[in-house]
Amino acid sequence: ADILAGGDVTIKSRENADIAAESQAVSMSASVSIGFSLAGGGAKAEATIETTTLALAEESTFTLDKGDLTIDASNTTKADADVVAAAVSLGLAAAAAAGSVTDIETDPVTQASLGDSCVVLSGGDVSISATADNSAHAYSAGLSVSTGIAVGSTNALLALSLIHISQGIV
Repeated sequence: ADILAGGDVTIKSRENADIAAESQAVSMSASVSIGFSLAGGGAKAEATIETTTLALAEESTFTLDKGDLTIDASNTTKADADVVAAAVSLGLAAAAAAGSVTDIETDPVTQASLGDSCVVLSGGDVSISATADNSAHAYSAGLSVSTGIAVGSTNALLALSLIHISQGIV
């Protein structure tokens, strides 16, 4: 590792992942005398965050003297999911169905590196930085009302795995 400073050396890695999912279903049925009445429902919410945030300096040799070497990696990921489903069926041969699906998936990898590093400075300055910001929101709702047949379906999917940031050797 051989790190001999005299001034600044900073290797930072931050990750802020956040997830929230909510699901609800309501079903109601009524029949007055002859006939059948049927109501459905259904709801689903999934949210998945897979994240890796690294700030690396490998096989190091830093000899800085006056300062500065900053390797920085940052990652902020947020995902939300809301699902609502409802079904109402009344009478004299009625049916109702509702459905709702919300699915969110994010997969950012953020990396800052000084691989196989060797930095010798006397004046200062080397900065390697990687930053990612990933956010998602999916909302899905369904409603069916019937005194005759009613069917509904909703679906919302997000997959935000687009952020793979890597900063290499300077």
